Amino acid sequence: MSTIVYPAAQQTRSVTARHASSTVRAADGSTAGSHRMRLTRRGRLVLTVLATLLTLGTASFAVQAVADQPWQPDPSVVVVVAPGETLWSIATGIAGDRDVREVVADIQNLNGMASSDLVAGQELRLPSGS
Repeated sequence: MSTIVYPAAQQTRSVTARHASSTVRAADGSTAGSHRMRLTRRGRLVLTVLATLLTLGTASFAVQAVADQPWQPDPSVVVVVAPGETLWSIATGIAGDRDVREVVADIQNLNGMASSDLVAGQELRLPSGS
């Protein structure tokens, strides 16, 4: 038995705590938790739709992540800049059918160049297929 004292009113009240069993039994005598849960047709349909939506959502994020990555040419050729060579002359030599301005931009991006200035002896990576 426990005693609770309320200081404001200075009253004493007795409380008796009891512990009861909370096992629920079915009419046939078995406990309530012993039966397997069964999904209805609607429940299976809902789970299938949720799994499909989750798969499609994951796939769309993966496609978007790949699409957001900038194109980086594969560096396969390294050249050493000769005295008097310019970025434009090197790009003209490897451009082929492409626009020389695009090739110059690719070389600058590939080498992290802020300007088109070159120094004799400098190594340049060129876009693959060059």
